[in-house]
Amino acid sequence: MNDRLMYFACGATAVVSLALGIGIGYLIWGQHGIPDAPAAEHRQADDSLELKRQPVPVANVGTPAHQLPRGTEIRRVAVTVQPKAKDCPQQRLDLSLVSDAGGTRVIASSPDGRVVEGTDQPIVGALALDQSRPWAAGISFAGRQGFGVLVQRDFWRTRLGVEVNALRDGGAEARAVVSWTW
Repeated sequence: MNDRLMYFACGATAVVSLALGIGIGYLIWGQHGIPDAPAAEHRQADDSLELKRQPVPVANVGTPAHQLPRGTEIRRVAVTVQPKAKDCPQQRLDLSLVSDAGGTRVIASSPDGRVVEGTDQPIVGALALDQSRPWAAGISFAGRQGFGVLVQRDFWRTRLGVEVNALRDGGAEARAVVSWTW
């Protein structure tokens, strides 16, 4: 077998191994849209209310009181507030969390009146922590034996990769890499 054919076989094996690894990893650990579990409401020490969570199938959601960009709604929240003044009736506030090209936004409305003012404050520090970089590429060096290139991809806690090495004696070798990340 000549060298050119051997390099081609090693490269093809590496590409096929990587594709299979990525496919299997996605099937096992891919994000499959796991819904939030139901949860009861809870009154906190400062008298704020942690709202009950009641997941609803998309077919049963119904229409909100306000207009929404089509297909962008992520979450809907309905709140009833009793103002501190005793003579004021309870007020209902409907909120929708939507996602668009500019990011995540909140849309507010009330069947009991007009929403006058509101603030949507993304917590930027929490978002900046998740700067994951799932791909890696590099070179490997094995001293007197040779050198090579590698490509790796993270899938949850597993890193899959392939490495192709050119050996000093004229041969080549391919390796599949599976490692655990923390």
